[in-house]
Amino acid sequence: MMRIFDSHAHLTDGQFGGDLANVIQSAGANNIKGIICVADTLESSEKAFEISEKYDWIYPTAGIHPHYAQKVMENDVGKLKDLFQLNKKYVAVGETGLDFYYGKDIKEHQIKLFNIHLDMALEFGLPVIIHCRESEDVILNILKDKPVKGLFHCFSGDAFFCEKVIDMGFYVSFSGIITFKNAQNVKDAAKIVPSDRLLIETDSPYLAPEGYRGKRNEPSHLVKTLNALADIRGLQLSDLAEATYKNTESFFKINIKVR
Repeated sequence: MMRIFDSHAHLTDGQFGGDLANVIQSAGANNIKGIICVADTLESSEKAFEISEKYDWIYPTAGIHPHYAQKVMENDVGKLKDLFQLNKKYVAVGETGLDFYYGKDIKEHQIKLFNIHLDMALEFGLPVIIHCRESEDVILNILKDKPVKGLFHCFSGDAFFCEKVIDMGFYVSFSGIITFKNAQNVKDAAKIVPSDRLLIETDSPYLAPEGYRGKRNEPSHLVKTLNALADIRGLQLSDLAEATYKNTESFFKINIKVR
C-alpha cells in the first residue's frame, strides 16, 4: 500500500479548530501515514506537542515564525528553549527563517530571531525548517556560517536558487504551488532536486493545490501535489511517495511504526 508523508502541516491553526479529529482521520484514509505538525508561535509549539501525544504518527516542532519577530521577548526565547530541554519528542526547530515580502520593516528583528533558532538547533542537535521569501541572499549568507541540517519548506524560488540550496547540502520540500499554472519556475526547480533530498508538504491550511483552490487545505489533499511532482519528474506515483516518505523519516530522524 502506498504511504505518504506530509512534511509540513499547521494542524494547530484555528481553521482546524472545529474538526481536527475528522481532518486527521481523513488524512489516514488517504494514505497519509505521517505528518509533521509545524509550529509558528510558542502557543502552537505547545499545541503541536499535545496533538502528537494523541496520535503516534504525528510529530511536533517548536519555533516562532519570522512574522512575529518584532514581538518576541527575552522570556519567549527562554520558554522556547525550555520546550526542547524538557521534551525530546520535538523533531525540529521551526518554522523559522526570513520573510522580507511581509516584513521589510523588521528585517533586523527577523535576522536576530533566525540566528537564535539556528543556535538552538545546533545546541539540541535538531534540524531546522526554513521559511524563505524574498530573502534568498541574506538567508544563505547566514546559513554558510551555521552548520545546521536544514529544510527549505514550501519552496517558491527558481532553479538557480534551488541549485545554491542543494549545493549547501539542504533538503527541499514542495507544496501545492507546483500544481499552479503560473508556477513554472518552481516546477523547474522541482526537476533538479536530488532524489534523496526531496520532500512534499501541504503547508495546510494554506496553499491548497489545484482542485481545491479557494478552500482550506489539509493533509488529505497531498496526493494532488504528489501527482504533479511525479509528472514533473517522470516518476511512478508510488515510487515517488515512498522516496519522499523515507526522506522525511531520514531528515527528521524518525521511524513510524507500520499502521
